[in-house]
Amino acid sequence: MARGGLAAFVLLCSVGCAISDVQRMNQRLKDDNSRLLQENRALGARAEAAHKDVVDRDMEIQRLKEQLASHERGRPAPAAAAVQDVPRGAFDTVPDVEVIEDKTGTRVVLSDQVFFSSGSSELTERGKKTLAQVADILKEKYRGKSIRIEGHTDNEPIKATRAKYPSNWELSCDRASAVLRHLESKGVDPRLLHAEGWAFYKPVSTNETAAGRQKNRRVEIVIVQ
Repeated sequence: MARGGLAAFVLLCSVGCAISDVQRMNQRLKDDNSRLLQENRALGARAEAAHKDVVDRDMEIQRLKEQLASHERGRPAPAAAAVQDVPRGAFDTVPDVEVIEDKTGTRVVLSDQVFFSSGSSELTERGKKTLAQVADILKEKYRGKSIRIEGHTDNEPIKATRAKYPSNWELSCDRASAVLRHLESKGVDPRLLHAEGWAFYKPVSTNETAAGRQKNRRVEIVIVQ
């Protein structure tokens, strides 16, 4: 009887310990499950927030695109487009200039004989009056067009004004700049103007004769197509 009671007691203790272990394991599993559920909810919330951010950004991008498209539709056509149909002969009434019109643009050629003193970049009074007429036509008929002003010389070395113009480079650049400044003073948009000097490296005639050199000494106002 004593042995049987002891065995039963031991068995009960063993069962009790096993039940306690199972309960503890159960609790751990519940705790782990609860923790995983919380982490899952947190991840879901972050994913939802990230998705909302993406949607909000997409909507903002679309709004900006629509705003830009609306702005572009409401913007008036560039002024340059208005001058595509400018008739040839726009400068026919302007004295002292030669006009060359081709597919590259319009060139208004100014002879140095009329517009400058020999070896100088200072405009003559006659030249200023002519340029005032040129400026009026540029403003009226060529609004928005880029205008390149090129200075050119012959290949003769500079003598009398060498101290001011060491070479034909300086003289050609200064003459182009003088024309640019005068056009600007008459209201031509300076953002459309730029000047460059070519010395004697872009001749239109021979430099072997006086007549040829005279043709090469020029400033060209090039209206770019």
